[in-house]
Amino acid sequence: LFKNSGLSVNEHWKIYLPVLFLSFVFMVPMLIVGAKKGIEKSLFLFAISLIILASIVMVFSSGLWSLILAVFLFFIGFNFLEASLPAHVSRLAPAGQKGAAMGVYSSSQFLGAFLGGVVGGLIAEKFGFSYLFAANGVIALLWLVLAFGMKLPLSSKRISIPFAPKV
Repeated sequence: LFKNSGLSVNEHWKIYLPVLFLSFVFMVPMLIVGAKKGIEKSLFLFAISLIILASIVMVFSSGLWSLILAVFLFFIGFNFLEASLPAHVSRLAPAGQKGAAMGVYSSSQFLGAFLGGVVGGLIAEKFGFSYLFAANGVIALLWLVLAFGMKLPLSSKRISIPFAPKV
């Protein structure tokens, strides 16, 4: 889509590098504020909403600046979720099963990337990019609806174990 908007492939980095950097500038404070103020669930829902909004902008995008805006919104939401989801899984898993839970999470993540690539490629090939972004938006909307009922753990439980070295 960037190429269709007049930006050559060799110049895509000029968009992605600053957009990715700026998305981190916005995402990191979300993580910090969410943890400190106990509003992680609200920010979790907000991040999913950003992905929905980015999908809508992509469906109706007609120029370079709207594409840049959509990519920026997407990366803020995506980067927040990419950083916070593993932490939530780790907090929810019982103490003796955190490794297994993270392994299942990681495997599911790769399976999702594979299936998303295959199905997304088929949708883009058969129907076009607007339908692909609409499908992404619908999936994210379903996720948002399901996420309203989720309970995120507030924090990890920590236990101090006194240690007295043998002398």
